[in-house]
Amino acid sequence: MKTIDKEIVKARFGKNFHTYQNEASVQKNVAKRLADTLHHFQTEPMTRALEIGCGTGFLTENMWFSYDIGTYYLNDLVNPMSGEILKMAVDQAFYNYSFLPGDAELIQYPQHLDTIVSSSTVQWFGSLEKFSKKAAQALKTDGILAFSTFGTQNFREIKTTLGVGLDYSSPEELSSIFSEKFDLLHQDQWRQTLWLDSPWQVLRHIKTTGVNGCGKDFLGKEKLKKFEESYYANFSNSEGKVSLTYQPIICVMKARR
Repeated sequence: MKTIDKEIVKARFGKNFHTYQNEASVQKNVAKRLADTLHHFQTEPMTRALEIGCGTGFLTENMWFSYDIGTYYLNDLVNPMSGEILKMAVDQAFYNYSFLPGDAELIQYPQHLDTIVSSSTVQWFGSLEKFSKKAAQALKTDGILAFSTFGTQNFREIKTTLGVGLDYSSPEELSSIFSEKFDLLHQDQWRQTLWLDSPWQVLRHIKTTGVNGCGKDFLGKEKLKKFEESYYANFSNSEGKVSLTYQPIICVMKARR
């Protein structure tokens, strides 16, 4: 089981949720791809669905636009995110939703769900094994769990230069973890590299998307200098730009009893 300080995660996402909407282009694209992928497997009407980690509504918007949904439950660790959802509900004239704030590993899930979806969230969970059992219990037999997360090469530059980062799971590990309760229907992964002007821009990008919620460390002057030198030495191109790697993974699974 991973130990993740959810209060740090909550504070940093809450502080940066206004900039997240504009800065998190990778997460926005992943959410759309997840919603599009789900179309191939969600063949039954979606009468009751739960979204975990709705954030500012990247996935929510795609789900409401693309699917005919009866009741939609939204969860997020950060309460202010619900304000973005309210605006979206008015824009799309969708009002059959309920907001369930709190830690998705601790709150009670609605039962007899047709679908559980989650985008760019489960990498923050302490135990995917427990989440697998909890999700399976909340879903109907043959209900669909569809989520995106990130693989072991995600933010590899940060782990190399600073030695910090989440313990991401590989596609094979994800398949194994969920195999007790789910049949894997689809799995996809890819890499997306952002090229930024400097290591400082990398830190800014991470800060404004809130995804630096995995540690408390303050980078002093000396450590920042070493970070900059190492980053340029290992992750720059001929034009002087530096890379930041994302490795999204999409999984679609069917629950079984």
